[in-house]
Amino acid sequence: MAGGYQKPSNPAPVSGPGALARRTDGGPSQPIRVLPDARYGENKQFVDQQKAAPLAAAQQPGVRPVPREQALASLRSVTPDFYAPTQQPDVPVTDGAALGPGRGPDAIAPAQSGGQLQQILRQMAQFDPTGEVQRLLQSAIAQGL
Repeated sequence: MAGGYQKPSNPAPVSGPGALARRTDGGPSQPIRVLPDARYGENKQFVDQQKAAPLAAAQQPGVRPVPREQALASLRSVTPDFYAPTQQPDVPVTDGAALGPGRGPDAIAPAQSGGQLQQILRQMAQFDPTGEVQRLLQSAIAQGL
């Protein structure tokens, strides 16, 4: 006998007989979805993948879907077209970049006080056999990040 006894974790170790029978595999899964604009054969492949590895139906606690009206309202502020005129004519394209006119990288993500980035990179460098994280750490130190 390989592996020995493995206690089921979700939700019951055994099911009752007949009318008392209940699922012991954790419950129902999410409904099978289809791709709205799938090319030939893509939808079948997508459905087969969902059947092969079904997801649990329950959502994670604290995660709630955004109401459709709220999602649409937030999209209205997005530029509708790539070729649309700018909504910020006085801001240079290089705003937020390290070079060129405009604000620097601090405009996008202000530097954290206390060298948090350096601290994180030091911890990561201990587990990086390639040395790449150590190079990132040296670069962060040189830039004062």
